[in-house]
Amino acid sequence: MHRIEIKNDRLVCGTKSSPRLGTASPSTNANCAKWSASLWRAVLISKTCGLVIALSAMAVLVGIASAEPLPAGATTDLEPRQTLNFNTHWFYMPGDMFWGGQGPLWFDEQENGFEPVCLPHANNVLKFHKNPFRIKNPLSGGFSVRDYRFASWYRRRFQLPEECRNKRVIVEFEGVATVAEVYVNSQKPQANLVGVHKGAYTGFAFDITDYVTFDGTDNVIAVRVDSQRRPDIPPEGQNVDYCLFGGIVRDVRMIIVDPLHVEWLFAAAPKVTPKRADLEIQTRVTNKHKQDKAFVIQSKIMDAENRTVAEVESTHRLPAGASEEFRQRVNVDKPHLWDVDDPYLYTVEVTIREGQSTVDRYASRTGFRSIRFSKEDGGFYLNDRKIKIRGLNRHEQWPWIGRAAPDRLQRQDADTLKHTLGVNLVRCSHYPQDPAFLDRCDEIGLLVLEEVPGWQHVGPEAWQALLKTNLEELIIRDRNHPSVVSWGVRVNESSDVPKFNAAMNKLAKRLDPTRPTHGVRHADRAGTDFREDIYTINYTIPETKPPFLPWLVTEHSGMWDRGFPWATDQDHVKFLESFADPLDRIYANPAICGGIGWSYADYNTEDDYTLKGQVFYSGVLDLFRLPKFAAYFYASQKDPVKDQPMVFIANYWTAKSPTEVTVASNCEEVELFLNGKSQGRCKPNTYMHLPHPLFVFPKIAFEAGELKAEGRLGGAVAATHVRRTPGAVARLSLVPDFDRLVADGSDLTQVTVTALDADGNRVPAADNEIRISVMGSGTFLGENPVRLEGGRMVFLVQTKLNTTGTILCEAQADGLQSGTTAIEVTTFQAEIVPLPARRKHDPAK
Repeated sequence: MHRIEIKNDRLVCGTKSSPRLGTASPSTNANCAKWSASLWRAVLISKTCGLVIALSAMAVLVGIASAEPLPAGATTDLEPRQTLNFNTHWFYMPGDMFWGGQGPLWFDEQENGFEPVCLPHANNVLKFHKNPFRIKNPLSGGFSVRDYRFASWYRRRFQLPEECRNKRVIVEFEGVATVAEVYVNSQKPQANLVGVHKGAYTGFAFDITDYVTFDGTDNVIAVRVDSQRRPDIPPEGQNVDYCLFGGIVRDVRMIIVDPLHVEWLFAAAPKVTPKRADLEIQTRVTNKHKQDKAFVIQSKIMDAENRTVAEVESTHRLPAGASEEFRQRVNVDKPHLWDVDDPYLYTVEVTIREGQSTVDRYASRTGFRSIRFSKEDGGFYLNDRKIKIRGLNRHEQWPWIGRAAPDRLQRQDADTLKHTLGVNLVRCSHYPQDPAFLDRCDEIGLLVLEEVPGWQHVGPEAWQALLKTNLEELIIRDRNHPSVVSWGVRVNESSDVPKFNAAMNKLAKRLDPTRPTHGVRHADRAGTDFREDIYTINYTIPETKPPFLPWLVTEHSGMWDRGFPWATDQDHVKFLESFADPLDRIYANPAICGGIGWSYADYNTEDDYTLKGQVFYSGVLDLFRLPKFAAYFYASQKDPVKDQPMVFIANYWTAKSPTEVTVASNCEEVELFLNGKSQGRCKPNTYMHLPHPLFVFPKIAFEAGELKAEGRLGGAVAATHVRRTPGAVARLSLVPDFDRLVADGSDLTQVTVTALDADGNRVPAADNEIRISVMGSGTFLGENPVRLEGGRMVFLVQTKLNTTGTILCEAQADGLQSGTTAIEVTTFQAEIVPLPARRKHDPAK
């Protein structure tokens, strides 16, 4: 058994350091090799309309810097469909251009007034991570909602060769906040408005074929992004307890496809057992030809080793200009079931053949598993195995950049939730979240509770109709994800609106009859309109059998005035207990199927009802994804055999620290040592219904020096944690989450600055002002100068498009030894949407 030690919030096994709490593990070399082979195959066989683009310094590896398996719901670059990266070489103007009703200068070759950007992109990188001045003077500096509540424009030039004339050109946006108006090749915007999408959290696609040219001349796509207050669009209408950041905040791609093509597929498995999975494949096909088409749909089910385990064919006919959904049924014998401990994935591949020719091929990942929320005993069952849900609520936002995070950070969050914090479910609060996040949940076995956009408010009929559209977009996008276990069909904590709630529930059941529904209520707004499959409620934990079954506590905890990064260790322990106590009561009641803590990480909020500078300090991680004591409590609930034994002293061990020492551990016994002298061994003694209760050592008199905890399993030491009384701050250290990035212009990493004493111990009381410099192949994002919070602070480093090399970072503070780190930036490799002839203003160098 490996011996695990925690040093300055980094887990250390033997002599090799693992990623610190809050950091994802890197991909394996085997996965990288597999992905590289797939990418080369895509380039070699993608001959559609002559758009084979060499892998060069002008391309980015899809999925950012690490190996990425096939995303659920996304397409592969298999002949003859081609999917191109459309994130690069955009130009941006942070303002509106409808001057007196006149359109923008669409063909201004100098792009006057625009700046080059890559996507995902925030309409404004904020100067502050909070607003400390708001309470005393609302007009003073600091964080302000006005900083991102405005309209802006994005545009991008591209060329399409003559060979594409008989194809369809589709642009797919994963998320634009909040309203996207998409124009192509127009002097007057109203003439060539391709389409409008309302809603910041669901994706959309527009067919732009009829607007583009194929003769080698420039095409221009322009997107007006309205990020202003929109009370007509969910979740707005009243106050909202999170920030609605602006910009094109998720990935964009261009799809070149035959006029006869697949729009989407749904692999529904209503009945799954270890012996057989009964699969219904629902494929929506569109015929953009001017004549009727007869064709064959061939569907294959392939396992993780790419072996075909089942297939089916059927013949169909589709009128010109029509779209229709076709159903096929197939059985998979002895399926390898997807599970939280064994997240095995299959691929469903649909091929459209017209005569002897393959005209389209579309693939999506999925997994076979059975889920059941019991109305008899209230339990949650995965593959007929009862599992107690232990989860956290996640907001999709980061300091300064809002929601404009690359896939790397989305996947990192999933890894942190599953592997570091040890939860088995995440609730997407309070809106649909990035597809890359869901993809990673599939890969690692993290259950997901989905939600529609909303917070305590249901608007009028037009507002409700738009939320129905958002729900439909959400379900069609995500219903192949095996990680998703339920659809949220009510607005979070809203009062009963029976007719609307009934329509939402009915819509979800029609789009996906294989999953249950839920609707999250607040304790004060519980009502009686229970028509969903799961009764989900916040901050209400019955001590006996709940009045409705199944009963899931979707938010618990709430000591938000103790969870500051700079809080004392005594307050941090109280904050930890605010999670342990309700979770203990949930585990004590077998009729409650689980509990989801509020929340995963601190977040910015527009409705600053806690008066904390527009930061809600509810997370077990802080705003920068750095761990509080509560994070280690969650980590201690992991199984020591399947996961990792751990022990954590929830005490800074200073003269002001509590003499009652709380220890979180998943070991059987903990022994505490003060300066080498044993203070006794202790069995778990607090919150005894938890999988791993806490250990409390009473009356440990303070003595400066070393406090060490040894966690034992089977009598042997399995994990250790050492606290040393911190001295004066002597130096700064810099540690990046990732030391290799990709030069795609949007890839980034967090870099943590920590104040250390002369012996290398973190000084949690340090609040020094630090100055940061970033040089070389990257760009600094954050505040400069900025004060440490709890002895730590974070900044972001982002790559520059096509600029490889090294990023050098340094943090300085008066009287302290500075800290430095280096980050390598590697070549950007992917097929991108073709650029026009090179111009001086073009950012590709």
